[in-house]
Amino acid sequence: MEGKSYRGLKQDEGGKYALSSERMGRQMGEPKCTKSCRMSKKCSVFNEEEGQSIFNGFWADMSWNQKKVFVAGLVDEVVASNRKKPAEESRKKKSFKYYLKKENERVSVCRNMFLATLGVNDKTVYERQFACGYSKDSYSN
Repeated sequence: MEGKSYRGLKQDEGGKYALSSERMGRQMGEPKCTKSCRMSKKCSVFNEEEGQSIFNGFWADMSWNQKKVFVAGLVDEVVASNRKKPAEESRKKKSFKYYLKKENERVSVCRNMFLATLGVNDKTVYERQFACGYSKDSYSN
């Protein structure tokens, strides 16, 4: 799980395995920060080189379990704020706050910046944060 391009194996109808087409390696995405994000989050404190360094460290230097703990340590689950009238019950019960590390400090960033910098998707975050049983208390970096 180093984020490099690879060729996987595919089983044909006869039960034999053959190399499949080449799969693209992980790439750091382009953060699409909104105007409101720029005002409330600190995405702008990370330049391109720092983002690339975080991405490379995540994909090249960590084992699968370390990646899980890393993501779990940088995403906090919070109670969703109630913006509706008291008579209307909202189905949304929780929300997430995303952080990236800069000089051993957790810096609040938007969801788009977090996902683009690590080259992961929402599903990866939710599965690693909650389904695998890791919590921010077990994060040690």
